[in-house]
Amino acid sequence: MAIAPDGNTYVTGISPEATLRDVKTGQLLYTLSGHSDAIDCAAFSKDGKMVVTGSRDNNARVWDVASGKLLLLLSANSGQVKSVAFSPDGTKVLTGSKTARLWSLAANDPQQQTFSAPAGITAFAMAPDGKTILVGDT
Repeated sequence: MAIAPDGNTYVTGISPEATLRDVKTGQLLYTLSGHSDAIDCAAFSKDGKMVVTGSRDNNARVWDVASGKLLLLLSANSGQVKSVAFSPDGTKVLTGSKTARLWSLAANDPQQQTFSAPAGITAFAMAPDGKTILVGDT
């Protein structure tokens, strides 16, 4: 579950769908369909225009908040996606599974960088400048 930066919209995962809802009324705005297994994490971009969901189906999906439409499928993860985050400028998405991947959203075929830890990624953090990424293992 995550709340948009403006506080008006939230996303919640319902296996295998997510929903975007109005915070004040709970009214359903959009159903985000496409994952084939439970959704474990979600995050909004800083401007609130995009939301990313991560699933046990090993995929992350980037959605347009205004329309509920899928913008991008991030499918080369190394296991179930347990954590997701946008870079502060909204041009990249970080996904955490057995490895952490930093995806560029600038192209239809997103470029990616991979970070790993000996026991697999259990947590990550991105600095506010978007240039420093910490990855942790158990």
